[in-house]
Amino acid sequence: MAIKGSAQTTLIDVTDAYSVMLTSEAYTFQGNSEGAPAGSTCSTDIVAYCGDVPCKISVSSEDIVCPTGISASVENNNSLSPIITFKTTAVIKVACEATVPISVDGLVINKKFSFAIAKTGEKGDTGKDGKQLFAKCLTASDIATKTATITPPTSFSLYVGATVSVTFNESNTATSPTLNVNSTGAKPIYAFGAALSRIYYWVAKSTVQFVYNGSAWVMTADSAMSLAAQWACKNDTTYIEGSKIYAETIGTKQLAANAVTAEKIDVDDLFAQKITATHLTIEGDSVFKGTIDGATGTFSGNVEATSIIVGHYDAPQGEEDIWNSSYWLTADDGIISMNAHLGRNYASVSCSATESGIQSSSGGGGASSVKCNGGELEISASENLLLNGTDWDTFKSQHGYDWSTFGTADNTSTWMPVANGGKIYHRDVAATFKQANNWQNGTTRWTCLRLSNDIVLLFVKATATTKVDITSAAAKGYASREYTCDFPITIKTILYANSYVENNYNWENVELKIHSISSTAIKSHFWCQNSYKGLPIWWYYMLVAQM
Repeated sequence: MAIKGSAQTTLIDVTDAYSVMLTSEAYTFQGNSEGAPAGSTCSTDIVAYCGDVPCKISVSSEDIVCPTGISASVENNNSLSPIITFKTTAVIKVACEATVPISVDGLVINKKFSFAIAKTGEKGDTGKDGKQLFAKCLTASDIATKTATITPPTSFSLYVGATVSVTFNESNTATSPTLNVNSTGAKPIYAFGAALSRIYYWVAKSTVQFVYNGSAWVMTADSAMSLAAQWACKNDTTYIEGSKIYAETIGTKQLAANAVTAEKIDVDDLFAQKITATHLTIEGDSVFKGTIDGATGTFSGNVEATSIIVGHYDAPQGEEDIWNSSYWLTADDGIISMNAHLGRNYASVSCSATESGIQSSSGGGGASSVKCNGGELEISASENLLLNGTDWDTFKSQHGYDWSTFGTADNTSTWMPVANGGKIYHRDVAATFKQANNWQNGTTRWTCLRLSNDIVLLFVKATATTKVDITSAAAKGYASREYTCDFPITIKTILYANSYVENNYNWENVELKIHSISSTAIKSHFWCQNSYKGLPIWWYYMLVAQM
């Protein structure tokens, strides 16, 4: 399994990875001058996790391979925390080790447990505490002052270099915990020169080794790294594989690595020689210096800048005056200008928010401009003006419409543009059809525009309000009534039809819907939520017909 780190979150799913630990992986028997006598015992707990989920453990005393002179027994087998007890059956004179096969979910993992012997040496005036010390702590998880008692009971005085391995019955969740061994005083617990942080908090049944430095109990490097790895595994924060660190969240700590693969990196300060990312989001004030190269992609959002150069071409030496090119966008005093430069030629397009229009101009081959001010389009050129590749004189002769009468109107004008030969009129067009009868008590007006020999555009409107009785019940609880608008003559085919109704005095949302069209009439419905007697409305039809 890969190494786990701290303050980070993995991008690779390791929730099914197994970790198996012995709470104590070594023990030193206290012996006499010949070795550890028969009857000496020691024990260790076993814990296992699949990701951060505790697993049930199976271990058999018959499968444990013990050295000569040592036996093993198992308590709480097939549980979350079995206990193995080793016992000497003969005098053990040299260091040795046992192999413990542990089965978790059908997966067998071998762990090693080492034995050492502390033989009795010559008695001296000092050194009564110079032995491997083992203590147990029963303090609750949330209590900062941890109290540990050396076992088997022995006298103990605190001194620099004193080393003790403490088995904690409970985990630690308290901030800045202290350790008091055999009532020698509560001393702060440190790891790597700093007060204990949460990545070094131990879990229940952990055995942690400490060395007293004169002012604090310092967690040994082996214990600290083991706890940090357990914390990373439990919190599923970091996965290190080769030279790459896969992480989800990296806290406010420095990270140094040759390559970082992450879906998201949130940092206040980021210094890197190269960043390759599928998606990069930068928020806040940022400063960029250098060159951005991109072949494809889409930019969205707002860019605020005095000037943006969007392209540049360096011509070969000696041809700079002819071929050097650049393009840039500027904004100043409410005017946005787009500029292009190619050798001696120059062009710009400007748009002003204070002047109602757009102006463009170019230079090099002759000045020209296009302006739009107050609805008037002005085109000027120092040389020939081309429209769709044709010079203006030729274009004008080919499209000789006379617009001089376009504004001509009479008192009944509907302001409909009409082409009559080469002239464009802007006036009402006399109806080609005559309405045979009026609908209801209102009047109907027909306006016709012939689009071709047999295609006409018809506008039909009520020129006065029509009194409509809307009393009939209809689908979905709406009131409606059917009305028929007769055509003045027979129409061959209706190509398109639309209707509209407005200005209801009662502020009712009335709809006019066409439901059938024949060659002689249009049948429609007035729809509204309430019933009315003599409701005044205006109605309109627009038709495209083939005669």
